[in-house]
Amino acid sequence: MITGQMPIKKSKQGRFQIVRGNTIPALVRRAFRVAEEERPGGNRKDAHEAIDDFVHACTIPFFATQMGRGVVDERRPPCLGTAALSDGDFIHCAFDRANLVINIGHGVVEKPPLFMEPGSKSVGHVNYRAALVDQLHFPQIEVVGDLAASVRQLDAATQSVTADLEYFQRVKAEIDSHIGDGVDDGWFPMVPQRIVADVHRLMGDEDIIVLDNGMHKIGFARNYSTFRPNTVLLDNALEPWARVCLQR
Repeated sequence: MITGQMPIKKSKQGRFQIVRGNTIPALVRRAFRVAEEERPGGNRKDAHEAIDDFVHACTIPFFATQMGRGVVDERRPPCLGTAALSDGDFIHCAFDRANLVINIGHGVVEKPPLFMEPGSKSVGHVNYRAALVDQLHFPQIEVVGDLAASVRQLDAATQSVTADLEYFQRVKAEIDSHIGDGVDDGWFPMVPQRIVADVHRLMGDEDIIVLDNGMHKIGFARNYSTFRPNTVLLDNALEPWARVCLQR
């Protein structure tokens, strides 16, 4: 599971302040500087390159969270898709079958991409900082440090690993079939698959799409393939957006 962000602060709450108009540019610059300097997660350039090399070299099936879109080029196997929901979606069939889950760059600030249960499977946490453990995220193993260096060492140690991926390939085929159903549908009102497909046809690999909350966000999270980091920006948690509009 590849995800993109973690909170800068432990608390998700912020305090709005009334500020003079001429101070706003300075606050915005500071917010962007802090976000750039302190944000962990897979969307950093050096980290995303290491992660992309890792998943394609060892052929481990993977999926992204909504905030981790584009960390790995989703056109190449073994990408299964995106966890648009927390449970009950096609992608969770693959999660249920796995005996090991490696969370790379994960932070509990994001809406959970899946529900973990004690004793169900082994969970590894790889990130710049130690895991923030809660009732849904409780890794048994942690690799804490520079994310790119950690992933490259995993890559070197696991390239010879082989596994039977037939079930995961079936899950992928089912997901692709569902996503492709309706992309050329002529009905009105337009179905979500058609809307997403039409937008995708107009967008280049490095073009950026920004989505607010709503059902349309779920459709884009599931159906819109992403090829570059930070090209699909989804409001899946308060903190990433609060960095530029809240002053603690």
